Order: sequence, then C-alpha cells, then structure tokens
Amino acid sequence: MQFNELRNKIVDELSTVGHRQVLLAVAGIIGVHFVWAWLKWFGLRVKNAGKRKRKREERQKMIDIVRNSHVQSETYAEAVKYGKHKHHLSEETIDSITNLPTKALLGQLKSGQLLAVDVLHAFQHKALECDKDLNFISTPIVEAEAAAQTCDAAVKKGPLHGLPVSIKESIGVKGYDCTLGCANWIDRPWEEDSVVVKVLKRQGAIPFMKTNVPQTLVSTGVCSNPIYGLTKNPHDVTRATGGSSGGEGSAVAAGASIVGLGTDVGSSIRVPCAFCGVYGLKPSWDRISNKGNHPQMSGNKHLQFCVGPMGRDVDSLVVIMKALLCPDMFELDSYIPPIPFRDEIYEGLRPLRIGYYWNDGGGDAMPAVQRAVQLAKSVLEKKGHLLLPWTPPDVQTKAFEYFHRIALADQLEETLLLSYGDKRDTCIAHHIFLKIPYFIRSVLAVLVKPVDGLMSKFLYASKPFSSLYEWFSYGKEADAWKAEFQTAWQSQGLDAVICPTTSCTALPLGDMADSVGIERFSWLFNLLNYPTGIIPVTKVTADDEEKLKQYKPNSKYEKVVKRGCEGSEGLPVTVQCATLPFQEELCLRIMKELEQGLVKMEN
Repeated sequence: MQFNELRNKIVDELSTVGHRQVLLAVAGIIGVHFVWAWLKWFGLRVKNAGKRKRKREERQKMIDIVRNSHVQSETYAEAVKYGKHKHHLSEETIDSITNLPTKALLGQLKSGQLLAVDVLHAFQHKALECDKDLNFISTPIVEAEAAAQTCDAAVKKGPLHGLPVSIKESIGVKGYDCTLGCANWIDRPWEEDSVVVKVLKRQGAIPFMKTNVPQTLVSTGVCSNPIYGLTKNPHDVTRATGGSSGGEGSAVAAGASIVGLGTDVGSSIRVPCAFCGVYGLKPSWDRISNKGNHPQMSGNKHLQFCVGPMGRDVDSLVVIMKALLCPDMFELDSYIPPIPFRDEIYEGLRPLRIGYYWNDGGGDAMPAVQRAVQLAKSVLEKKGHLLLPWTPPDVQTKAFEYFHRIALADQLEETLLLSYGDKRDTCIAHHIFLKIPYFIRSVLAVLVKPVDGLMSKFLYASKPFSSLYEWFSYGKEADAWKAEFQTAWQSQGLDAVICPTTSCTALPLGDMADSVGIERFSWLFNLLNYPTGIIPVTKVTADDEEKLKQYKPNSKYEKVVKRGCEGSEGLPVTVQCATLPFQEELCLRIMKELEQGLVKMEN
C-alpha cells in the first residue's frame, strides 16, 4: 500500500471516530438536559404538592379562628344562662340578619339598630355552614372582626357602614395570596390592598372572605382548582357554578354573602350569575379600577379584565357602584375616568328602545332561556318601553374570530406558566392543545367540522400571530369591526339590548368539558367593551322540559347542552342587558325596572 493511500485511510478512520465522539457528546448533553429538566419539573411537582397541603391546613386554621371568635348558635342557650347573650346570636337572629335586603341592612347598620359585629358574625356563621357543602371559601379574612369593632366605635359612618362584602380570590387583599388556584403563587401575599378593596374599606365595608376560582381563572364553566377543590351550585350540587367568579356566585346564591366583587374578561361574572341565579354587573373597561389585583392577562389591551359587583338584588349592585365611583378611587387610580355615579340616568323616566334576541346567528338558546327573554320583553313593554327584534351582525363570523384569536394571542402561554410544575385541574387540562402546532390544529378543524362546527371555528380562531405587525394590524381590524357593530346598533336607535346570558341553564359537572360555547352570548360584550347586567327572571318549568324534547340540535355542542338541560326543572334562568360603553347607570335602570315588573307580576 502506498504511503498516500495509507495516510488517507488513517485520516478517514480518525475522522470517523471524531464524528462519533461528537455525536455521542451531543447526545449525552441532550440526554443530561432532558433528565435535568425532568428532575426539575418532578421536584417542583413534589414541592407544589406540599405547598397545596400547607395552604389547605392554613385555610382550616383561619376558619377555626373565625369560628372561635364568636359563640355559634348552638351555644346560645348557655350564653343566655351566663348573661353573655348580648354578644351572641341565635339561629333566628342569624336568619333575620342574612335575609335582609341590602338597603334595609345598611339602613339598620347606620341607624344603630344592628351592630357591625353582629352582622359580620351572622354572615360568617352562614358562610361557614354553607361552605361545608358548597366549598366556596378560599380563605376567611380574619381582620374582619377588628374592622367591625372599629366600625361600631366610629362616629362618622360611610355609605357602606358595616356591610360585609365577599371578595374574589384574584382581587388583592393585604396579607393574603392571590393564587388563582396555582401552587406557584402560594406564599406570595399581597403587600397592600388593591384599589377597589381600599375604597370599599374607606366607605365602611368589611371584606370578610375571599372566594374560590378555577385554576388560572381561564374557565367559564367549572370552578375548581387543586388547592381548594370544587365549588358547588347551591341549587343543585351536581351542577356547575360557572367561572371564574364561581365562588362568588355560589356564596351569594346560598345567602352566605349579600354582595361581593368578581372579575370578568370573557363572561366570568355573568356565567356564575346565570348558573347560580344571582344579579351581576360587568362594567366597561376602566369604569372600576383593576389596579392591585392579580396581573394575569393584564398585558392584553384589546381584552381587559373588568371588576364588577355580584349580589342578591339590583340595589346591591347600585350601592356598590355608587360607593366605588368616588373621589378616592379616581385619586388612587388616575387612569380611571372621574365619572361619578349618575343618578339622573339611573332614575330617568324616558321611554327606551330596546332590542332583543335569543339567536345570535349560532342557533337558538334552549327553550327555557328563550322564554326568559320573552318574559323580560313583556315586562319591559308594560313599563312603557319599545321592544324590537334584533339580530347582532357578524357575531358567529367576525366577532367569534376576533374574540378568540385576541384572547388566545399568547397561545395561553401565561396561563400554562401559571400552572407549570403544578397539578393541572381538569377544568383547564384541555388548554394543553394549544401546544399542538397550528397546522395540525387546522387539519383537526377540517376533520371535526361535520360533527362540531363550533369546535372547528374555535380551532381555526386559535391561529397564532406571526409578528408584532400582524398583531397590531389585527387590532386595527377588530376596532374597525367594533365601529361597524356600533353603527348597526345606533342605526336602529337602540338604547339597550336584552338577550340570553348563556345558551342554557346550569349544566351537570360531567358535561362541562364538552360544552365549549355556552357563554357565546356573553363574550361578545367583552370584545365590544359594553357594560352588561345579569338579572334572574324565572325558573325552568315542566313545560320548558317538554319543549326541550322538541329542540333539534345542529351540532355536537348543542347535543351536549340539550342533554345537560334535561332534568333542570326549578333551576334559575337569567337574561342580560347590554348598553353602550360607560352607560352602566342606564343598564342598572333597565335591570331595576325589570326586577320591579317581575315582583309585581308574582304578586
């Protein structure tokens, strides 16, 4: 063998060995990386499991503190025996206090007929008893006792003097976590109250408990998370409360809270109100401050969280709105337009033009919901208003895409990061599909279209943005559509619109995972930024059940919803009232007139 040939052979051999070594080294590095990442993830899972357990133990300790801070009703006889009954409440007194309407309760608190401490104890007792079955408390606020005592000693009395208020878990309260049901946010207490909590306290209210939410807040159906568990519906514990303000909805419906604060970015106040049969208001963006609450999704300026009240009657909502829309809030958050509550609009007498519908282009709502809209129409006509049939334009085409593509602009990356290394609740488990490449999702959209058109549109609408330029351009396009929608509204001379809150009543828990779209009547007004109020108008009747049998579903979604509505006799049915931006007072006026008309009809 010649020298050159031998040399080339040796070089080739050495070269081959080098390549193999490099490949082995690269494979080793990749393997170590994956092993390390898995160990890190697994370690976080173990750590978070411990944090969840400690948080539940902490919650129980705080419940025990509240329970022991006053004598419960079963010891009332003993309190009487030892002459201490003046500061302890009988079961009858608890019921008489917690059953009072909001305005009557406030009147007795301000006049001194009731002590703030006694009212607090009554609602604490009711909440702790109801929570045993419904699980709506994420944590009691133990400082409420001292706040009530201070209230009773005060000479000057604010507009909410001594009123107990429940607070959604995501709303900032000093010294308390806003976990969103995620272990990664345990042991990160807020350093100060959010603006709305500061204002409530300055006005005399007493925040006394934080209420449960679905994990990460991104669920409008079920209120459940791995820390605090599942919240149940007071009307039927086998049915969902809705989310993400599900704890608030359950507490108010059970009579354990007279009024509370929720948040709404995609019907999160309104679905719980509908499923639990309570009143609620989703204001326009920036009518009520969101400053100091959990920052989840706050970077998306095309779709923003709204803070709003939930209560047992329209007066509850009005009382809270009047108290919040004050100089204190405008001073604490200078981005809030300084528009106080306008009584001249709320108390107006002008006859109104009100549109109504129960089909938004995506199919009819369930029979009970259709009847609720018809009933609201009839009552408002008797009040002297003109009711006009109206179908909102392009809701199931343009609006559907705009809302969902904007809501999913980050492909829920922030949501998934919130629960990274954590046990994921079933209510958000399906969000993982956004990690599937979009070209596969688009293929799935074609495949499922014949059996589930709504899911197909949802898959198409989850398309990611390729650049910031595309995101900016899309925002302009959505704004142009909003202007077209407002033109269509105003061309009919409409002051407001009445329509379903959800397409159905509260569904069984087992059906919620397959019922994407129940909130389709509500998210429209998040996209438009129109204030929207919820009012219970009726309950499901036997006749509604019979008509349900004749309802013909056009998709898998409608089949699931129809099946879920079976056996729902007695469940509450609501409607929603929408007005143009910053017309909350007009929305509340219509709700109040509808409430009064319904009461008159019952009597």
